[in-house]
Amino acid sequence: MDVNLQIVGIFYNSTVSVTTSDPTVKDLLDAAVASPSNPGDVNEAASFSYTTNVTSNGSKTFASSFKAVYDQDVRGRVLQGATYPPGEYFLAEHLSSRPAYTVWQYYMFDAAGRYMNPERKATPFGEQPLTGVAYGDGSGTGDVARVTWRLVSILGQPTTPKMTNSEALISLGSPPPFRES
Repeated sequence: MDVNLQIVGIFYNSTVSVTTSDPTVKDLLDAAVASPSNPGDVNEAASFSYTTNVTSNGSKTFASSFKAVYDQDVRGRVLQGATYPPGEYFLAEHLSSRPAYTVWQYYMFDAAGRYMNPERKATPFGEQPLTGVAYGDGSGTGDVARVTWRLVSILGQPTTPKMTNSEALISLGSPPPFRES
């Protein structure tokens, strides 16, 4: 089964052949580690790797970082014509930063670009199959053609604590809140 694997932020975008029976998202990542690029990839990675972390009770494993190494210039997708120098591109989650922490999330799509989200929950990538996956709109099941990973920020606390009056903010050295007229 061929699946397009994209890791946003490190410019990794490759069609990966997964040969295991009942393949999972983890199997896709492992196949990319074994064969990091294919002829025709926009950016041919010399190597690809990822690391994981395990929940405190040891019940679930999640991706914690991704790395791609390029021997040639890297072309960006968003800024047309933008190129970046060869080298190592590495991004990792940060679970203890405040007020925001970052985590890796993956999104799955079929060959027509339809979003797939089984059971509308975060399934650990080692348990998530690539075949017979439910569509996000509940209209049935299909096979995954693309997996996209994104490093997202999530607020773990308010960026500005709620105060009873604006003088409390001013006393902390913050400017007064904006007022609507």
